[in-house]
Amino acid sequence: MPDAPGAPFKISSTTNNIVINWTAPTFDGGNKITYFNVYLAKSLDSNPIFYNSTSDALKLIMNV
Repeated sequence: MPDAPGAPFKISSTTNNIVINWTAPTFDGGNKITYFNVYLAKSLDSNPIFYNSTSDALKLIMNV
């Protein structure tokens, strides 16, 4: 089982999108990580929106 990646943090944002970044896990569980599941909720009582990012990109631009 791989370690969790670093907590995502905001790089920049506009009225239409947000750019987040995170660090790769320190231990990959012995296998190449092929993707990260990323979710965004606009508020605490809204349903999260699912995003998928490749392991090659530790940065994601999400349309909001």
